[in-house]
Amino acid sequence: MNLSRGTVFLGAAVLACGAWLAFYATSPFHRAADQVIHKAVQLTPQVLQRYAGNYELGGEIFTLTVRAGRLFVATPDHAEIPERELLAASATQFFLRDTQGDLVATQDGHGRISGFLFTQGNQSRDVRKVR
Repeated sequence: MNLSRGTVFLGAAVLACGAWLAFYATSPFHRAADQVIHKAVQLTPQVLQRYAGNYELGGEIFTLTVRAGRLFVATPDHAEIPERELLAASATQFFLRDTQGDLVATQDGHGRISGFLFTQGNQSRDVRKVR
């Protein structure tokens, strides 16, 4: 699997720096050895709907959709990659089950979701909302 496909599975999907130490100390994530164990929380459909749309990462487009109170990510350009559920750790932090990688929402100056910061291992990448 190439890097861009792997990012959809956070991948779709994003980094490590000194600021992350403070983040992990106050987040619902728990560090066990070199791995992050996530605890999923339920978000309202209205909160989830803020994230619906198309996002660009590494030249690939990923689509986030809300169905039955759950958030899903898929990449329309690669039908061979199955759609996956994106789970919430908080109202702004997401992850995929059984996949290393975290997404932290970013907002524009008006409070609208503008994308995510995708961290996987020691790499971080910006995921930009395009629609």
